[in-house]
Amino acid sequence: MLGIENELRLAIAGHGLPVADVLELDDKGLSIERRALQRCVDNPVAAAGGQESAEQRRERLRQRRNELKATGVRNYNQVLAGEEGITVERIKQLLKEETTDQPANWFDLSPKGATQKKPKPQR
Repeated sequence: MLGIENELRLAIAGHGLPVADVLELDDKGLSIERRALQRCVDNPVAAAGGQESAEQRRERLRQRRNELKATGVRNYNQVLAGEEGITVERIKQLLKEETTDQPANWFDLSPKGATQKKPKPQR
């Protein structure tokens, strides 16, 4: 499906790609980058054109990254970013493990590294 929003986009197998990323203009003329389209078709986003949730997408990306690592691909983030049509930084942001700096107990609210000093006795 071809859509026009802020830019001309091609929707294929649940992926949205800018048309500029799919078409190449060289000395022979205009050509389609078939590998980008084939990657989208081989890795559909959701069944029957449905929308995947953020957690489903994160899990799908995590599984694909693990597959790439297992096959020995050294630049797995770059490969994954190319397959998804996004930047490496966005891949890292999406797959970043969520850590919380919440105290273990609700009553332990003192800042980390802060100590309470006892008053010095006067002589």
